[in-house]
Amino acid sequence: MSNAKLRQAATIENVDYRTARGLDRSLFQSLATCQWIREHNHLVIVGPTGTGKSWLVCALGNRACRDGFSVLYKRVPRLFADLAQARGEGRLAGLIAALERVNLLILDDWGPRSAHCRPAP
Repeated sequence: MSNAKLRQAATIENVDYRTARGLDRSLFQSLATCQWIREHNHLVIVGPTGTGKSWLVCALGNRACRDGFSVLYKRVPRLFADLAQARGEGRLAGLIAALERVNLLILDDWGPRSAHCRPAP
């Protein structure tokens, strides 16, 4: 659990399905089985700011840890900074290899502020 570095101590058992965020209870409970991880599928959770996306993904990450999967939580801006630093230090291949070994890589805060791309001159 400590290696996962989850942002929040959320659990599947504490999900409130009454909150108005459009969460499909049966779908989320299906995701909580972690079968999608076993099948090497991807998951994207989208929705308006403040609807609890980070909390839900941390709950899924917590469940995956308890089921024996390796999990790593990264905020996208921080990941981009880590990748840039690793490239500058000649460790990029090693960092990418480490990320590839994780069963569940959670990328959070993927939004306008995390896209630090500039057009080519």
